[in-house]
Amino acid sequence: MLVGAAFQSRAVAAFCCRLLHARTAPPGSASVHRGPTMVDLVEAARVRGPRAPSPSVHRFHHFLVLDFEATCDKDAPPRPQEIIEFPILRVNGKSMEVESTFHTYVRPTAHPELSAFCTELTGIVQDMVDGRPTLDQVLQMVDEWMEKEGLLDPETKSVFVTCGDWDLKVMLPGQCSHLNLQPRDCYRSWINIKKVYAASAGRYAKGIADMMAGLNLQHEGRLHSGIDDCKNIAAILKELARRGATLEVTAQL
Repeated sequence: MLVGAAFQSRAVAAFCCRLLHARTAPPGSASVHRGPTMVDLVEAARVRGPRAPSPSVHRFHHFLVLDFEATCDKDAPPRPQEIIEFPILRVNGKSMEVESTFHTYVRPTAHPELSAFCTELTGIVQDMVDGRPTLDQVLQMVDEWMEKEGLLDPETKSVFVTCGDWDLKVMLPGQCSHLNLQPRDCYRSWINIKKVYAASAGRYAKGIADMMAGLNLQHEGRLHSGIDDCKNIAAILKELARRGATLEVTAQL
């Protein structure tokens, strides 16, 4: 069962997870209960000073690293915006190693033709989404994968990990609302790795590449490839855990 956590009441500015998605939440979208601001986290890290490297103390059996790619264009994203890549990595909560992968491209239906800008930015070409499952089918596929991995067991505690809040605060709820889909409650809470990094390093991070440089990690693959971004987020997660960062839910709907 994926679980949430109690949160402090102060508001926090919404940070997008990547440069291609400078978006705002659609009208009527659900509100988000937010934790401490990035300023709070950075200031706390400065006061506390660096922690001695040690295993992270947390209560999750699995971390589910997720990073969507979606339809986009040079001037503004199409409306409705649609997920075109849906990757998840299951990370063991003790070893912090990736143990299983879910990955599929997703066929957009409102705007089935990808823009040249979208292809250039994400590396996703038209043939990669043509004939692929639609979002409703993909969500069912994820359910089946979770069942196979034991993630739906009530005794199993798992949580999504994203780079920013956009994926689960804006993108998935917005598209599901447009399609009249009801995603599982597990998508309603997550860890924003940028907040964990800010609390640990005492500084803001612009994105994945910035965090990896700050942690002396080698970036692999292509930025704005969902599956490559997931692999790099998992590496950041593992290194932050090694340094003793606290891995707690940072936002929930």
